[in-house]
Amino acid sequence: LVTRACRALSVVTNDTSDEKMWKKIEEKLDRINELREHIFDHWQIREILSEELRQAHSEIQIAMQRLVDITDNKTEQLVMYHKKVNLITFSVVLIALVMFSFFIFRNITNPIKELTNGINIFKKGGVVDITPKTQDEIGTLTTTFNEMIQYRQKVEIELLKSETRFRQLAENINEVFWIVSPDWNKIIYISPA
Repeated sequence: LVTRACRALSVVTNDTSDEKMWKKIEEKLDRINELREHIFDHWQIREILSEELRQAHSEIQIAMQRLVDITDNKTEQLVMYHKKVNLITFSVVLIALVMFSFFIFRNITNPIKELTNGINIFKKGGVVDITPKTQDEIGTLTTTFNEMIQYRQKVEIELLKSETRFRQLAENINEVFWIVSPDWNKIIYISPA
């Protein structure tokens, strides 16, 4: 306000005419009075709002205390209820996890047992063809095992044919020939001739 009044006086002092100067002073004083009334109105509104805020704050505190009193009685019951719900949920999840683990364990161990039985039969000279039940690693292992058995059977057939040819050659030739180890310490074969 003081700054505005000083500006008003500086404007007034630049005018040479007294009448103009007093007119401007009156206008500036009127404006100053308007501003003062406006500020006073704002101050009164502020005081009224402050009082209403204090009352509202105390009412809120009373309501909060009532709410705390009401909820204190229910809180213990609610906590016990949540404990029961959590225990039931945990039990259901644990049972589901055990059942799921058993299912997974069974789906993994059964194909492995079948593969192990097939290997034992093959070791004893039996013919084995295991059908893969899944397309996972165990199914791939079973397929590879079947391919290995087929390859081994082909190799055994070729070896048998080779041995038959060798035996026919060795039995029908009149000259003596022999096969020894590379270090000449062991005789591997001597022809009947």
